[in-house]
Amino acid sequence: MKKSNFAGILAAVLLLLTLAPAAYAEETEAIEETEETVGEMSTPSSKQTSGTCGDNLTWEISGTTLTISGNGEMAEGASWAGQERIKTVILTGGVTTVAAGAFEGCENLTAVDFGDSLKEIHEGAFRDCTGLTAISLPKAFRLFGVESFYGCTDLETIHCAGGMPSFKGNCLWNGNHITIYYPTNNPWPAEQMQILSDNFGGRLEMIAASSDTPQPPVVEASAQAIETEPTTVPTTAPTQPPETVPATTAAPTMPETTEAVAETTEAAVYTLPTMATQPQEEAEEPEGLSGGILAVILIVAVLTFFIVGALIARNASRRRYE
Repeated sequence: MKKSNFAGILAAVLLLLTLAPAAYAEETEAIEETEETVGEMSTPSSKQTSGTCGDNLTWEISGTTLTISGNGEMAEGASWAGQERIKTVILTGGVTTVAAGAFEGCENLTAVDFGDSLKEIHEGAFRDCTGLTAISLPKAFRLFGVESFYGCTDLETIHCAGGMPSFKGNCLWNGNHITIYYPTNNPWPAEQMQILSDNFGGRLEMIAASSDTPQPPVVEASAQAIETEPTTVPTTAPTQPPETVPATTAAPTMPETTEAVAETTEAAVYTLPTMATQPQEEAEEPEGLSGGILAVILIVAVLTFFIVGALIARNASRRRYE
């Protein structure tokens, strides 16, 4: 084969190979631009003080108070600017759910007014909110999601104004003792309370509310919020359990062991909490070659094969007639 033929093949291969890095670079830039666009859409600006968090819900931060207004469910992935400064959360109107992870890690959060319409608190909604010490839930409330208050190490009392809700896995696990007050005029089933106490290793104590029961905390908006938005920030206390005569039935006896009870009921679902630490993040697998770079390499290989074959056939033809 002549030297000119080899030079032609080499030049063609080099030219095609130069296309691969360029194609890969363009694809990478496109991916980065897409990620930046998505990030801008989902993360509020640090100076933003209001926005939407559901089809019919809006949020607004004034001072250190976050007020969520409207009707319906909170959207998954809802977020707010200045989350680190939030000390008070107020749900007004007909807010029925708190979305998964909505306030996770808000260490400065100390008070929440759940309103009158809340039904469910979803997975990890208040995980590691170490500033919470007491909460009060309305009559409509029906579900503590998985790890909804996990790691709230200072949470000591919970006031429930309605019937016994469902308790999902580790929902109230903080390593300490928590007292739950339920209404005497709507007593919870003793058998289910015993199961719940067993599953939490005796760390949950359920007591019928009475006239001597400590009242739930009054949730007030910050001073700045009152000055700037006096008509939108309610300062009234959340729904409180009605005062009743002392309960005649003693609270269930704390179990001597922490063995889980397998029995479940339709009214409530329990999962045995554990002392396991937060799950470790899975190691990220190295990204493979993108589809674009593989396609370019394949094209280069095919073209090279045909060029070499054509040159070999040409030389063979010439020798045959010489």
